[in-house]
Amino acid sequence: MHRGTRASIALAAALFPFCVIAAPVSVQVSRCESSVTDAPELTIERLQARTTFGLGKAAPLAAEKATVATTEDSADVLVVGKLSHKGPKFRLVYVLQSRQDPTLRTQLAYDFANPRLSDKGATSMGQDIFKAASALEEKRLAQAAAAPAVSPAPVSY
Repeated sequence: MHRGTRASIALAAALFPFCVIAAPVSVQVSRCESSVTDAPELTIERLQARTTFGLGKAAPLAAEKATVATTEDSADVLVVGKLSHKGPKFRLVYVLQSRQDPTLRTQLAYDFANPRLSDKGATSMGQDIFKAASALEEKRLAQAAAAPAVSPAPVSY
């Protein structure tokens, strides 16, 4: 094999993980949970709907980085929303988890006093989710590329 060909193959192999990173990460809201019982504006269904709305509005703004997956099975990153209420403030935590190995997690937390999630607020949170999901997937791909290859054990007869 020609030396230039080997160098080209080595370069392509080295750059392959970066080509994969360039693909948009797909995100899906898996579920929402809430311990809040005194705010009818923040039911589990409403929280899920506002989160999905925010992702939908943020998607065109981050089309090259992330998209909304149509199903959990097609998502690269799943999102779980957890709402709690302590004192005068509400706390909304989004836990993002990659679906492929190595499984990584990160979270975003928001504290707010008004029980209404505005369109602007939901869109801003959607943008944050996309940024965090993209960073999480890039980190996962880098770890997967750096992981040592597992070779099968030799078979002896």
